[in-house]
Amino acid sequence: MRAFVVNPGALRCPAHFADTLRRRFPGDTVLATEAPGDGGRQARRALEEGSRTLVACGGDGTFREVASAAGGRATLGFVPLGTVNLLALELGIPTEPAEAFRVIEAERPAEIYGGQCLVEGEPESRLFFIGVSAGPDADAVHAVGRKKRLLGRYAYALRFLTRLVRPVAAGIRADWGEGERQFGEVLLLRSPHYGGRYRVSERLDLRRPGLEVLGVGAGRASVARLFWDAGRSRVGDAPGRIRREVNRVRLCVPDPGRCQIDGDALTASRLTLWADREPLRVLTGPL
Repeated sequence: MRAFVVNPGALRCPAHFADTLRRRFPGDTVLATEAPGDGGRQARRALEEGSRTLVACGGDGTFREVASAAGGRATLGFVPLGTVNLLALELGIPTEPAEAFRVIEAERPAEIYGGQCLVEGEPESRLFFIGVSAGPDADAVHAVGRKKRLLGRYAYALRFLTRLVRPVAAGIRADWGEGERQFGEVLLLRSPHYGGRYRVSERLDLRRPGLEVLGVGAGRASVARLFWDAGRSRVGDAPGRIRREVNRVRLCVPDPGRCQIDGDALTASRLTLWADREPLRVLTGPL
């Protein structure tokens, strides 16, 4: 039995999407979220009612909420209806709902490993699949606001370029067991791609556990060069650039603690991140 958890507030969610699901998947359960963060509650409800496949219909945040609530108790599916849909690209899931439905119907699960991010003072960690970062790119995520709905992924690029007009200081501290390092921009990567199809790691694969630190020190030029290389999928070694495979990392971010997690804004000054060792079963396209 399947349950679809629908976020009606997602940017690309049609007005009558729930009715479309009921016609396409008769006999399955359709639940709508009622507020931000409600995906987990609806997922737990579906599990209690006997569903063993949970399909998140919304943005990447909706999928993370459902996946966090399900843990290993259900197979997960995804119909991407968000702005950029980075996770769908990683999982080989088409962004058109009708094509994503075929992935659900094919029922070919893969084992996928996420990462965990624990914010100091919070009782539970947060699941992520793409990465967590701090620096100018996270500043841009926080600044996007309403332009996200108007311009989509281009809103992030515009805000990022605007951010680079201001100086970049090496105020972010990271420690993965080799001594504390300072960064102007740091990416904690779970996926080999960043911002879509831009490949930034040759080692990472969602089908294997792992976490990678990629960062640069102070200066706008270093940050601009990092993302210029990322946009060409050519992130190699460069002066002042640090890359490490790690198991666990502690991150300290200067006030006001602007971070991002899988493209969503996160405010936190102290975080601990690690790679999951237990996989999730996810219905995917070709990987």
